[in-house]
Amino acid sequence: MTTCKVVIPPSVAAEIEEIGDYIARENPAAAKRMMQKFLDRCISLENFPLRGRVYKGEHRVLIEGSYLIFYRVTGKPDDMTAIIVAVIHGARDIEKILDI
Repeated sequence: MTTCKVVIPPSVAAEIEEIGDYIARENPAAAKRMMQKFLDRCISLENFPLRGRVYKGEHRVLIEGSYLIFYRVTGKPDDMTAIIVAVIHGARDIEKILDI
């Protein structure tokens, strides 16, 4: 089985940190757990990069709690890369944030 490379760009890592900081204001332990869940969900794409449902053509999405993890898969089946595009709370204007 070939594994898929997962890329979390610095801008997305910063988004995840901001979410963690926001949650930590009320519950630091919950913030730590949520950030680990985001990381685990992203890393799970190494083995199953096409698992997320297709969203607006080029994006795929995974759900983690109230948050949506958007990503794109590039490359050929034996050499794929999953690029995390954004982690967004489901109540936000997703199309505006993703500019689609």
